[in-house]
Amino acid sequence: MVRFLFIKALRVRFFMKFNKVRRTYCKEHQKMNGSNHPDAITVAAVIDPTLVTQTVSRFVDIETRGELTLGAMAIDELGVWGKPPNATICVEADEAKFKKMVFDTLKLN
Repeated sequence: MVRFLFIKALRVRFFMKFNKVRRTYCKEHQKMNGSNHPDAITVAAVIDPTLVTQTVSRFVDIETRGELTLGAMAIDELGVWGKPPNATICVEADEAKFKKMVFDTLKLN
């Protein structure tokens, strides 16, 4: 039982530490009041698609030869590349549902 509580506490501490760094970055660089979690929200949306409340269709490509953006996802927000959309992007999600999913996951036995 003690081992279980220790592992659970490590998981929670890791999440809280990571989230603090992410919140600071989002506030200072993206002018957000809070933080975004693109990887976590993607996984959560696969588990529960009702989490997603608004999407947009865009052309997306992955930069594989750039010097500054190797591996970065480029989204054609303005349609300047003239290519048809190839991705559906979540731009809004149910915040309360997402938070509940994250915190319920941290509580898992």
